[in-house]
Amino acid sequence: MTVKCCLDAYIKFDKVKETKQFTIVDGPERLTKTDENDSILLVLDSSFNPPHWGHYTLIKKSYEYYHQLYPDKEINVLLLLSVQNADKAAKPASFDKRVEMMCVMGGILTQNFDKLSCSVGLTIFGKFIDKDKIIRDRFFSDGKIIYLVGFDTITRIFDPKYYTPETPAIALKEFMKQTEFCCLTRHDDESDNDSDNDSEETYNVQLNYSKEISDGKYEPLVPREWGSKVNVLLNDPKYSNVSSSAIRKVMSQLYGELPNNEIMIDDLKEQLPNEIIKYILRESGVKSIFSS
Repeated sequence: MTVKCCLDAYIKFDKVKETKQFTIVDGPERLTKTDENDSILLVLDSSFNPPHWGHYTLIKKSYEYYHQLYPDKEINVLLLLSVQNADKAAKPASFDKRVEMMCVMGGILTQNFDKLSCSVGLTIFGKFIDKDKIIRDRFFSDGKIIYLVGFDTITRIFDPKYYTPETPAIALKEFMKQTEFCCLTRHDDESDNDSDNDSEETYNVQLNYSKEISDGKYEPLVPREWGSKVNVLLNDPKYSNVSSSAIRKVMSQLYGELPNNEIMIDDLKEQLPNEIIKYILRESGVKSIFSS
């Protein structure tokens, strides 16, 4: 589907989103399998403001990991955006532009991964439990779903303060029966010390998180059997600290009144695929320095 078609699909969904609740704007509209063991769905749920190398690397590493674990299974990807609380006037990328960039990223993924199907979806739901229910009802009824998230998101999902007066063990009991999470190690942006030793210690803490769950460190709030459902993978150091906020700062200059220069573009090259950069430059009215 072309980027324009993705936009048209988004506009149609926006008019009826409260009743429709979920839609696919690009890629296969529904995945079905007679045998639930035949297929895996990787769901990357993000704000995609904008889609960047961090998103791509998370999908790439997860795809490689699960393909090695289950070489005979078909692996599918769903790029999912929750629209209910989105600020459509947000700069630099308005909401419709995010959807278009998601479709561009979907094209990059299907081009770079053999036999990988990728869909772009929209939903009004913000909670993982609600997203999971509607995905299984409307898109992927059988098979294993793995949510690709940031490490900080993993810890928030299991944080008891979000489930009071219940506990995560009770609130997420049914959800966790057929769901897994996968994330990459993340550089600590708030650290005052960026030494290699501190970075290695941060990564080791993150990589050890699922083992801590399996060892019962967080019981009874988080059951130890959930440890096998949380996979923390070592990130590519080059993309371990890609920052959406830093990217948006550069993008705001391109979309605003400040003059364009090659330093800005060089900053974007380190964090965004060329196809996304071309889209940003085209939409901001800045002439692309990339060859076609």
